[in-house]
Amino acid sequence: MRVLRAGMVLWGWCMVLVIAACLVGLMMPSHQIAYLARYSLTDEQSISIVDIAHDLSLPLRGHFVVLPDGILGFRREEEGLIFTEPFRSSRDFLIPDTEGVAGWIDAAWSPDSTRLALVSAAANNSFSLNPRIFISDGVTLRNLMPQRTFRSIGGIVWSPDGTRIAFVAYERVRSFPAIYVLQVNSGSILQLSPDDAYVGQAAWSPDSTQLAFAMAPDVAADIYVINVDGSNLRNLTDSPAYELTPQWSPDGTRIAFASRLDDSTEIYVMDSNGSHVQRLTNDLRDELSPQWSPDGEYIVYETRNSSFNTQVHIMRADGSDQQQISYTGLTGSSPVWLP
Repeated sequence: MRVLRAGMVLWGWCMVLVIAACLVGLMMPSHQIAYLARYSLTDEQSISIVDIAHDLSLPLRGHFVVLPDGILGFRREEEGLIFTEPFRSSRDFLIPDTEGVAGWIDAAWSPDSTRLALVSAAANNSFSLNPRIFISDGVTLRNLMPQRTFRSIGGIVWSPDGTRIAFVAYERVRSFPAIYVLQVNSGSILQLSPDDAYVGQAAWSPDSTQLAFAMAPDVAADIYVINVDGSNLRNLTDSPAYELTPQWSPDGTRIAFASRLDDSTEIYVMDSNGSHVQRLTNDLRDELSPQWSPDGEYIVYETRNSSFNTQVHIMRADGSDQQQISYTGLTGSSPVWLP
């Protein structure tokens, strides 16, 4: 009995050390990826954290969502909603219940995690959500567009320097969506893309001077780049394929994107001026949504088979060492790099 008790104590301490090592590993800079995982057909989605250097997989359960720029946790309290970013800041953001706001439909952390941008849904019964973009610093909540009306807003993303927010919006019923840039300090809004084409979510260049996005003036969609002041719109791909989800490399010299020409969607990279296009994947599955690691050494992406089941894969930036990393669940989706 003493041996058994001692063994149980030793096992308990070993588990403490393992958990402590995992938590320390999560706080150290490394190649860590968060993604949505489903563990069974009846289970709700949770978040898994994978460290590709230390073979760590740690599930994170609770009220969390994966954003393109991190993880957003939230819980309901009597005074309102509490938002938090568990891996960048220990401070909770209280978003009080606000008159005229029925809820929040999109969110994005500022690059330094000191502010949270939120898209509101109006508390009315009309077809239009009449959304607004708000900014919170954890203490105050500010409406950045009290006078401007949009039918819908989505795809909000901060510029790396924290001075602007890009978003995709429908301004009126039966219109095309357009890309807009909002000045955080002044609240001024500038439309960048034309009125006669479908567009996807924009991606900022690392120096905050340009935006890349997919645009479809006709059947095909190409990757375009435009200056933040609306000048110098240019088509980088100009191909018969359907291209989408561009992402700048951290040094700003290359852009990764997905392209569908034949029966599957594959991952490509090109120089930021559209030259030297290189195909990285070649598979019967669809490869989607590439994202560069913070050091530019890796690209994480989703795969989707003929049954529309998704998994998370990773490869080096040159396309080598492709491997699946979402083994903790039946499906994996929405990968994002952690700081």
